[in-house]
Amino acid sequence: MIDDVPVLMKGRVGVFSHWNDGALHTGPSAPELVAALERGATGEALLDCLVFPRKYPLQGRLSRAGLWPSSLSAKVGLAQTRSGLRRLIAGSTDGVLAQDLFNFFHSRRSGNNPYLAEYFLNRFVMPRYLSAMSLVQRFGADDKPVLDIACGYGHIEHYLTRRRRSTPAIGIDFNFFQAWGARHWVAPDAWFVCCDAGARLPLKADSCAGAVCSDAFMCLPDKKLLVDEVERVAPGRPAIFARVGNKGVGPPNPPHGGELQPGEYWDLFGRDRSRYFPDALLWKDYLIRRNPLEREPVPLADLRWEKYLSFVKNPQALSPQGEEEGVWCHGVGRLALNSVLSITAEDPDALATEFMYRTIWGAYEDADMMGYTERRGRIDKGELRQALADPDGEAAFRLVGRFALVGVPERYSRDRLGEYRPGEVR
Repeated sequence: MIDDVPVLMKGRVGVFSHWNDGALHTGPSAPELVAALERGATGEALLDCLVFPRKYPLQGRLSRAGLWPSSLSAKVGLAQTRSGLRRLIAGSTDGVLAQDLFNFFHSRRSGNNPYLAEYFLNRFVMPRYLSAMSLVQRFGADDKPVLDIACGYGHIEHYLTRRRRSTPAIGIDFNFFQAWGARHWVAPDAWFVCCDAGARLPLKADSCAGAVCSDAFMCLPDKKLLVDEVERVAPGRPAIFARVGNKGVGPPNPPHGGELQPGEYWDLFGRDRSRYFPDALLWKDYLIRRNPLEREPVPLADLRWEKYLSFVKNPQALSPQGEEEGVWCHGVGRLALNSVLSITAEDPDALATEFMYRTIWGAYEDADMMGYTERRGRIDKGELRQALADPDGEAAFRLVGRFALVGVPERYSRDRLGEYRPGEVR
């Protein structure tokens, strides 16, 4: 157990690529972590699980020219990251937010894809999240937890544990820093475990109320093993495999392979026990508050040009009841200004907002967001104050429905609306 996160990795704990590129940094082994804990070096063990060599272009050019030893670059980079981590951890109870973690672990110096900072910050309003929520909201109340496989920073766990019909949740991820960030910043009411979903799941048979794997299944190497393991830990329960990539539609995701054809996925999940949905329909079902299970199945041949699909095993075990009237899944949590919006002007009565993609990657990956997010909007200050004073009221429902406001964890992002919250004086 490292800072309240169990580590059950057979190999080393490190920083691993999300796209099957292997280890970006190889961290400590299990015996090394056990030895550190036994001698009481818990802080150093935590740093060892989180550290990565910070990269600098000049060092790379000097190394290629033979003027700077590559081993020295790694040593300097590790020392610099360790120093930054000490400051981050020391300030974690004094104002550090999930947004700071995203920026730290996905900076251009980290070796991780820097676009992931935008991906994780904006995840609550992305089409892929809404598509998953059209199904995830139909998990019924249960004493057993829902298992989230390749959970990232725990956005789904935030929803499950904070919705009115709160549900226990367990997230697993092979990147320790994500499970750690989820546990302490995004979904503190859930459990998180650092382990590899490519091996047997470290859970007892029939211990879960269901499972979800969102935006990751195509990256996992042994898909049949995972499907069998999900059936073992949640037999007969709903299992949602959201946003899997269609191999027949480019570009490949992940780049090095791992996607299947729609029919191959369906065979893997069991044609008599599963249903498939085009993701492009699921987020629309979410917005119009329709149960996608009530749709007539789309003919398999019609999926030829659908890049992303979602599959549900045991769909009959999902509840027909989603969120009640007046509640949005993306409104669960502390109401904040949508992270994709900028405040461009202000008058005595209203805030003017503008939606602009921050990167070309964001515009490409989440182009559908333009279908439900106002390019330029106006937020009435009176309505805004009503919404923040009464998050369950009509004003909040309207502004969340417009994607002007979104629900986030308490320690998630910078508060740009503090002066409009109850008790604040401008």
